[in-house]
Amino acid sequence: IDGLNNLPFYFIDSAIVEISPLPLNTSFSEVAPVAYKDGLVFLSARIQNSLVNHDILRKEDLYDLYFVPGDSVTGWGQTIPFDKVLNTPFHEGPVSFYTGEDKLLLTRSNYINGRQTVSVDGKTRLQLYTAIKTGDIWANIQPFELNDPGYSLAHPALNSSNDTLYFVSDM
Repeated sequence: IDGLNNLPFYFIDSAIVEISPLPLNTSFSEVAPVAYKDGLVFLSARIQNSLVNHDILRKEDLYDLYFVPGDSVTGWGQTIPFDKVLNTPFHEGPVSFYTGEDKLLLTRSNYINGRQTVSVDGKTRLQLYTAIKTGDIWANIQPFELNDPGYSLAHPALNSSNDTLYFVSDM
């Protein structure tokens, strides 16, 4: 009731804030943007994986990671796949970068040694992985220590000092 009585308070900023779509948007889902270098890493369900059947429920392809550089003249550059090693034939993302821009936590379908794995109930779960950038390549992709094939762990987020990890799970 208090919220309804004070409804004008919740619209104070609406006259000074404008929300508009970015030109990188397509007719598919673009979600979970994260600042990286001078641009954004984000997830998109753009159709490009002809080896894997589309997700019937969403009628879209599986999420992959993309990067779009920021450009001080035109606003945004050309969107490109973020990394060939991190993007697999299954779901990837969201990501969270830590200790600068050379380490990340990644959500992806449970994918170990080039193969998708399933739990005892036959389901593929989402798991967290770490990766380290060496030169121009993301390498040393390792499963997070709390992963369990019976549960999903996803959507990593770190606090500003990188000493607390937040994630979602169906444990």
